[in-house]
Amino acid sequence: MDDPTIVRTFSDRGEAEIARSLLEAEGIGAAIAADDTRGNWPQFDLSAGVQLVVEAGDVERARELLDEVVSEDDLDAAELESEDPIA
Repeated sequence: MDDPTIVRTFSDRGEAEIARSLLEAEGIGAAIAADDTRGNWPQFDLSAGVQLVVEAGDVERARELLDEVVSEDDLDAAELESEDPIA
């Protein structure tokens, strides 16, 4: 990314990954920035959250998509599904 810009900060890596996938499905490149050793040792979470980053030119559209589609209930349901895809 040439001009990465934080589009949203999440308290949970799983939620950030779901939002990243949503943006990428809509053609917006996105990345996760977090100081949590990629989730390997969550007890060492030194960050102020998990940041979702996009190109500066995509910020407005990314925010619109996230505001439109991503609710806490949707994120919780997707997270449960990813933890137990058979249920």
